[in-house]
This record gives sequence, C-alpha cells and structure tokens, in this order.
Amino acid sequence: MPNILPQPPIRPGAFRLRPPVLPPQAWARPARPVYSEEEMERIRSRAERTGEEKARASWSEERSRNEAEKRRVIAHCLTLAHEIESARRSLLEEAAEKTCDLAFAVAARVLRREAAADPAAVVPQVRELLQRAAAADSLTLRLSSRDHALLTSHPELLPEANGLTGLRLRADSSVADGGCLLETEAGGLDARLETQLEILQTAVRESGEEA
Repeated sequence: MPNILPQPPIRPGAFRLRPPVLPPQAWARPARPVYSEEEMERIRSRAERTGEEKARASWSEERSRNEAEKRRVIAHCLTLAHEIESARRSLLEEAAEKTCDLAFAVAARVLRREAAADPAAVVPQVRELLQRAAAADSLTLRLSSRDHALLTSHPELLPEANGLTGLRLRADSSVADGGCLLETEAGGLDARLETQLEILQTAVRESGEEA
C-alpha cells in the first residue's frame, strides 16, 4: 500500500547536536567563601608582616646604595682636594721660581749698570781677593780692559798688592766690568758678577727647597 501521507521537508540544521540546557543556578557565580573574624585577623596580620618585611628590605637596600654613593662622593672630593692642593703648590713653586729668576735678572742688570757707571767698582772685589790669596807665590788677576787700564795706571788703589812680586794683571774679554778672576798655583777665585749671582741664586733655591 503506497504511503499517501506527505513527507515532511528535511532541514540540515535538524540533525545538529545542541548542548543541554542547564538550569539558571548552574550558571551563577560561586559564592565567596565566608571567613571568620579569627581567619580575617590572621590574614591581615600576615599581610602586615609581609608588607613590613618588604619595606624593611627596600629601606635597607636604599640605605646601602646611599652609603656607597656617599663614600664614592667623599672619595672623589678628597681626590679633587689633593689635586687642587698639588696644582696650587706647583703654581706657587713655579711662580716663586719665575719671580726669583726675574729678581736675579733685574739684580744682574742693575749691578752691570752700576759697574759700567762706576770705574772703581772693581776695586773692592780685587782687594778682597788679594787679601784671601796673599800667601800665594804666583797670582794672575784677570780683569776687563777698562778695569785693567784703571788698576795699572793707579796702583795706589790696591795697597794689598805691595810686596806681592808674583802678581800679574791681565786683560780678559771674558770678564765684564766690575768683576775679576784671580788665578793662583793652588786654584782660582772667581769674583765675576755672573758667578756671584749664580752662587747666590743657587743658595736661595736650595734654601727654598729645604723649607
């Protein structure tokens, strides 16, 4: 017997699986746990201890960094202070040396000018050398041309030369006016202006270094 009933249309979505429908209470959020006052106090105390420990650790670390930075700054300042003091001392020494050299240069110029202006400036130098070398048998006195001419023409200016038969006066271009150089068999006595200034300058520098 043929099926005379109409066939319902077949829809593709009719065969898809759908999740089961849950009751509304199944989708609700779980209820928060209820803590007692004792548990809440314990949790609060633990949180306070944890926060205090972290704060102490952070403070100790920061203090260590500050101490290290302070030591570094102090060491740097001390180094700078030593460098400044060393530089100051060097500048003072250099300035003192330059001042000393300038003073001696000025003194040498003044002495040369006075010796050039005073023809008799060599007389005290020669008399002192002759007194110091009076016991020598042979003496050679080297003078500038001007001073040689003066003393050979005026022997009365050198009373110490009386009785010194071995005394010879020589003109020497290496000796400036106002200075003299005495040679004996035992050695020489240098009374040139340049030599006296050098000796004085060396003595002043050595005394400054010792101080």
